[in-house]
Amino acid sequence: MARWTSAGSTLLVAATLLASPLATTAAPPAGDAEASAGAALFGDAGEAYAYLRGIIATGRMDKAKAEAASAAVSDASARDPSEARWVLGMSIAMYLNNDFAGARAAAEKGIALAPQNPEGHYLFGNACFGGIMDASTIDQMSLSGKGKKAYEKAVELDPGHVDAHIALFQFYLNAPGIAGGSFRKARQHAAEVGKVDGYAVQGALMLAHVEAKDEEWKAMDKALDAAEGAAATEEDKRSVAIMRARLLLREKKDPKAAMPSIQRVIDLGKTVAPKDMSGYILLGEAHRELKEYPAAISAYLRMLESEGPAPEDPSPTVRYGLGKAYEAVGENEKALAMLEDFLTKFPKDRRADDAKSTAKKIQRRLGRS
Repeated sequence: MARWTSAGSTLLVAATLLASPLATTAAPPAGDAEASAGAALFGDAGEAYAYLRGIIATGRMDKAKAEAASAAVSDASARDPSEARWVLGMSIAMYLNNDFAGARAAAEKGIALAPQNPEGHYLFGNACFGGIMDASTIDQMSLSGKGKKAYEKAVELDPGHVDAHIALFQFYLNAPGIAGGSFRKARQHAAEVGKVDGYAVQGALMLAHVEAKDEEWKAMDKALDAAEGAAATEEDKRSVAIMRARLLLREKKDPKAAMPSIQRVIDLGKTVAPKDMSGYILLGEAHRELKEYPAAISAYLRMLESEGPAPEDPSPTVRYGLGKAYEAVGENEKALAMLEDFLTKFPKDRRADDAKSTAKKIQRRLGRS
C-alpha cells in the first residue's frame, strides 16, 4: 500500500491553512482552457494529483501550478467520476481554497468509492480541522471528533501513514485534557513515526516536542540528542538545531541556552538554505527576551528585508517583535507603525490583544489618544 509522507517538512498541524488560497474552487468541471493549462504543466492527472497531495505534505505551494493541478483533476473527475483519486484531488483543491465544507463532502465521496484507501480518511480529517477555529463551539466539538476518528481510521488501514500519525500527534499534543489531549498518546504517535524508514529524525523531534510541553527537560535533551545522532544530512542537522532552539526559547523560556543552537541554524543555513533567513526570527526573539533590544531590532530587520523563503510566514513574529523592541528603546513612531501594520494584517494572531494594548499606550504617549 502506498504511504504518503511529509519528508523534509516541519511538523504540520492538521488544520494548517496556506497563506495564498487558490483562485479556483475546483467545484465545477474544468473548461477546455483550464484543462489545457493543467495538461501543459502536468503529464497527466496522476501527476497533478501528486502535486496537490505534495502541498498537503510539505506546506509548499506554487499558486500557478496548484491552479493548473486543480483544473487537471477537476477535468479528470468530470470524465471519470467513479475514480476515487480524482474525487480526493478535488477535496484537496477545495481545502487549499479554504472551502472546507466542500472538501469534506468530496472526501466523503472518495471514501464511499474506496473505503479501504487511508488517504480518503486522512483528507476528510484535514477538512474537518480546516477552519475549525471559525466554527461555533458545538460545531468545533463535532468536527474535532470526526476529524480525530478519520485520522485513526487512516492509521488503522495503514500503520505507516506518517501524515496521519503527525495529525494525531498534533491533536494529542495541543488539545486540552478535557477535550482528549494526552502527552502519553502523543508520545505513542511520535514513536510510530520514528519506526518508519527514513523518519527517525522526525520521530525523535516529535518526541522532544512532547517532552518539552511536559517540562521533562532531561527527556527533551535525550530526544534531541537522538535526533542529532540520526541526522545524516546537513539539512537534517539544521532541522534538529531549529527544533532545539525553538524548544529552549519558546517552551523552556531560556533564550541564553538557545543562542548556540540559533547560531548553528544560521551557520548551516548559509550552505543548506542560503536564501532562508528565518534563523534571524529566532535570533530576534532571543535578543528581545534577553532585553538586548538593539540586537533584536537588527536581527528582525535582517529577516524582514530578506526576500528568501521561510518555513513559516515571518511577518507576524517579526512585525510584533519589532514593534515591542522599538517601544523598548523609545522609538515610539516606528513601534506604533509596526504594531498597527501587524494588527491590520494579522488581527487574529494570539498576540493581537497585547499589540492593541501596547499601541494604545504608545498613542497616549504621543498625545494621540
